[in-house]
Amino acid sequence: MSIKERLSTIKRLSGQAQSVAFGTIFIFGFTLLSKGLGFIREMVLAAQFGTSWRLDAVIIAMEPAENLSSIIAGALSTMMIPLYLEVKNGKDPEQTKRYASQVLKLAAAVLLIFSALLFLFPDLLIKVFAPSYSGEILDYAARKLRILSVLPLIHGFGSIFTAVLRAERRFLQMASFQLIFNIIAIPMLFFLAPLWSEAAYVFTWVVGYLVMTLIMGLYSLRFFDKKEIVSSSRFSTSAKQTLKLALPLIIGSSSGMINNIVDKIFASFLPAGRISALRYSHVLLAMINGVIVGSFLTTTYTEISEAASRKDFQAIERRMRKTNDDLMRIVIPLTFWVILMAEPLIRILFQRGAFDSQSTDLVSASLIGYSVIIILSPIGGLISNTLISIKDIKFVNWLAVVFIGLNAFFDWVLLKPFGHAGIAYSSSVISVLSVIFYYLWLKKRYAITFFNLKKFLFISTINLGLYLIVFILKSVLSEIYFLLIGNIAFLVLFVYLNREIIRRIFLLKSESKLNR
Repeated sequence: MSIKERLSTIKRLSGQAQSVAFGTIFIFGFTLLSKGLGFIREMVLAAQFGTSWRLDAVIIAMEPAENLSSIIAGALSTMMIPLYLEVKNGKDPEQTKRYASQVLKLAAAVLLIFSALLFLFPDLLIKVFAPSYSGEILDYAARKLRILSVLPLIHGFGSIFTAVLRAERRFLQMASFQLIFNIIAIPMLFFLAPLWSEAAYVFTWVVGYLVMTLIMGLYSLRFFDKKEIVSSSRFSTSAKQTLKLALPLIIGSSSGMINNIVDKIFASFLPAGRISALRYSHVLLAMINGVIVGSFLTTTYTEISEAASRKDFQAIERRMRKTNDDLMRIVIPLTFWVILMAEPLIRILFQRGAFDSQSTDLVSASLIGYSVIIILSPIGGLISNTLISIKDIKFVNWLAVVFIGLNAFFDWVLLKPFGHAGIAYSSSVISVLSVIFYYLWLKKRYAITFFNLKKFLFISTINLGLYLIVFILKSVLSEIYFLLIGNIAFLVLFVYLNREIIRRIFLLKSESKLNR
């Protein structure tokens, strides 16, 4: 296919809804590019700041401003998708636009209040998220939080725009917009960090998200009623229902973020640099989960929501089984590879400038502790998306509260013997327990079974065998040969296990060319 033909295809797809298959491919490609740029951003960040106490303070300030606000905005947008599709099934485009506009106003009102609280009481909130902070580090973090207080409002608008694009199957556009943040952030960090130190990090995040949201909004406005946005009319029943369902969903759907906040609270009692180390580990996990798991789950959630609106549980089960089978062949070899290559991977990616060998050791230890989550994330994501789509929120919330408490308990137990790595181990234990309980509930209540245990054990055994062979070779080979043999071996196995997925991608491209 020529470049001209490819551009023509993209142009054609940009004006219409895309299928799940096409959506997955496009999201994968754009997310891979976005996460690749994100790595460059983190490499710039690591070289400039390493694992310093100032970076720890900024990361703590980001928790209420970015992550906590994302919990609220994420709950609204997540619940909005199935309700949006229900309104859309009424075949009235104007009603759908009015609904989207009303939810946008609701999100803006809620998050504006949250932004005001961040601006007015930054010291109090920092003490909540880092009880050990006082004096200079507390003042520094509070000042940064006050600047970041505008982020919740920006996130609110961005989340609603993203939800509408997902519901409308505009996966190509949604994925491409994610590039904007890193395109802005990388040069800003590079040039401003030497002048403003860690403050450049704060300024970059605000400007980057603002520009990305504005551009996304300009495109997404076609799916909104502009008059309704500025009107003072009463909210519809559907809009009120979105808020009603989203409020209890805040805990259930965002337990991962809440656990992450709890982890940082415990890490604040450790020596400087441990919070930063945990963050760098999360960045690497986000690369894997965001590119691969997110690409599948984003499009799958739309299809599951459509099936849920029809009460078609058989279609839900088919989609879950297919998605899970594909993901297991991808994430299992990646997990073993990450465990094996953690230290050299961190060293190659980050060890330069202020990021020294000690920083490498800290990050690699926590990355290994988190690695099990790579396998569990797609299973948990599939189950939670399904339960949310069918509006079974009570059990999600109840179990989420239980596991938030258990995560805090395991953090406390494992913190002293393992340090910051113990926090990572705690997260992995909680992921295992939550996936088991959620799966049993889905099976018992809705008779939905999608997990193939025999296939999981078969793929895991093959990867474990290869891991042990390469690990033994590590002790007898030089590092260069170990890296060469280990990476080639896992690459070959990865391609072999995913040959059907690769074949389908090429067939899909061929069919697209034939249709044109």
